[in-house]
Amino acid sequence: MQLSRKASLMLGGAFIAAPSFARADATELNVGLNSNEITAQAYYAQEAGIFKKNGLNVNLQKMAGGNVVAAAIVGGSLQVGASNCMSFASSVIKGLPFTAIAPGAISEADHPFSGVVVAGDSPIRSAKDLAGKVISVNSIGSTDQLAALAWLDENGGDAKSVQFLEIPPAAVPQALAQGRIAASLMFEPYLSLGRAAGLRVLADPYVAIAPRFLGTLWVATPAWANANKTVAHAFAKSVVEGTQWSLANQGRAVELLSDWTKMKVDKLRQPMATTLDPAMLQPLLDAAFKYKLLARPLVAADLIWKG
Repeated sequence: MQLSRKASLMLGGAFIAAPSFARADATELNVGLNSNEITAQAYYAQEAGIFKKNGLNVNLQKMAGGNVVAAAIVGGSLQVGASNCMSFASSVIKGLPFTAIAPGAISEADHPFSGVVVAGDSPIRSAKDLAGKVISVNSIGSTDQLAALAWLDENGGDAKSVQFLEIPPAAVPQALAQGRIAASLMFEPYLSLGRAAGLRVLADPYVAIAPRFLGTLWVATPAWANANKTVAHAFAKSVVEGTQWSLANQGRAVELLSDWTKMKVDKLRQPMATTLDPAMLQPLLDAAFKYKLLARPLVAADLIWKG
């Protein structure tokens, strides 16, 4: 099933096709990201000619994780990178010079993108049943872990009694079968693959943070953004237009997404934001401080580029 018309209208307006030719004055831009759907808006913008139409010659560099991207931005080999909001906030607290220049993926109750999963024959049926158990997440200190903590507390569980283990999503089914973990927080497309393989989904934990909030951002250093305002704005404009293009061309976007993720994809699942609204970031920051994943409170508006 494709994203609803309501979601499409909410996430963006009509897209005007971009010309396929490159501008002679195109600016070179190195962008770091992973190969999940949460970053696909940049790939759509690349393949649809949107970056070129907006005067950019973008080199998309797939990288293993957010820490690698962050180090490359600080080191100067990248100008822009994709970051989940927890990693971004943690980096800011550590004193790293980052600012958000464009919106990324959003978590939305109407379009669940993640789930707490257990083995199909597991006796676990609720958050309460997970007391004292081991839950896997893709990364310790991540939004996944935050969502799991909030969901446990909100649904009668005991977040303080749970242990977290870092396991890649592809290895989760085997870890569940071996009893190494009792549950896992999985995201798409691994969630659908796990369900098809017989895993049982207990709930979407992200709604325990907020019904709707920003999950990822495109970040740069303030020094680079302030020195390259036209380029930074062109990049932000392009990724938003990439989202709008994908909604207007979902058949082609699904093909591109399969190529981007190297997995067979049957539909677009991840909603994307088209505005960088601090009110969409604040709920995650507040929850992260509550559960001590952030050492101090942060104000979302302070983390967004003012250029």
